[in-house]
Amino acid sequence: MYPLLLIIALAAAPSAQASQDTAAQVASTSFPRGVRLLSKAGDLIRPEDYPATAVAQQTEGAVGFTVQVDPNGRVSHCAVTTSSGNEELDVTTCNLVTLRAMFDPARDRKGRAIASTYSTRVVWKMNDPRPAPEPMNFVSTFILETDGTVSDCKVEGSPMTAPQVAQAQERCTKGEFLPYRDDRGQPVRRRVRATQSVTVAPAE
Repeated sequence: MYPLLLIIALAAAPSAQASQDTAAQVASTSFPRGVRLLSKAGDLIRPEDYPATAVAQQTEGAVGFTVQVDPNGRVSHCAVTTSSGNEELDVTTCNLVTLRAMFDPARDRKGRAIASTYSTRVVWKMNDPRPAPEPMNFVSTFILETDGTVSDCKVEGSPMTAPQVAQAQERCTKGEFLPYRDDRGQPVRRRVRATQSVTVAPAE
């Protein structure tokens, strides 16, 4: 099994100071204002952070926690509020969040940065390995536009299941390339046809 991490935001809980006069908050620039997480989920905890022991034991779990955020937007303390049932996952969560998390601090009604708290959770979950590739042949055609994007993507193949066709179409649609150019160096549209095959044979 392969490690996969999901970060699920639950709530941001500003301190009592930041909670005063919340009825006056009418826009994102209004004060007081609660704390906001600046770090992206994938920057806080990464698949390679999955503890080796937990991977070996195929341990999964959700860790709920609350952090104290100082006026500089850094974590000054992290406490587990809901245990995953595995101490290593709990400790690793708080250690990494304390090290990496960056916040836009809460602000009082005068716009001054103040201390606050922020609550969320991390779900540690193992990804099941993908099934072994099956033999298949398929052809994808698409138009490469003058700006390098792809349009009119079509995929045909045999044998291919509906999910396999959808996956191939998604890869095709998301492609981006340098455009073709004519003799004068001007970008031109071209239709591209690509044939791909998957073969499976005994290993020697």
